[in-house]
Amino acid sequence: MPVPDAQTHYANYAKEKGYTSPVWMVALFQERRKELYYEFSLWYDLCRCNFVEEWLNCEYPKNGGATFYNTSTGKYYVPSGIDYNEPWDNASEAERASMIPVTPRVWDWNPIHLVYPIPTSELTANSLCDQNPGY
Repeated sequence: MPVPDAQTHYANYAKEKGYTSPVWMVALFQERRKELYYEFSLWYDLCRCNFVEEWLNCEYPKNGGATFYNTSTGKYYVPSGIDYNEPWDNASEAERASMIPVTPRVWDWNPIHLVYPIPTSELTANSLCDQNPGY
């Protein structure tokens, strides 16, 4: 089985997903996402490198709350109620063959979330300390 060239693979991946950052950065975060999954450090790395917004928009694009996506037609399926599987249950067998689950996203990224709020106890203890913007 031939092993694909990593640079070609990640260049194609970045183009397919819509990344505008350098290919090495996309590759780095994709590998860190897999290798360090249970260390829960990806979010902090994304914040530190100011890559959060692009990563969210490319990996989890806004989709109006859809829970399934049809790879053949490019259509998103949004449930009408609280049952996330409703689009799958109502789809024909032919549609199901091309449907993949997606993470529902309806919110915009807000850079305020790059930092956490400073606890009130710390603000009270130190009068020279100011709260982070947005909190």
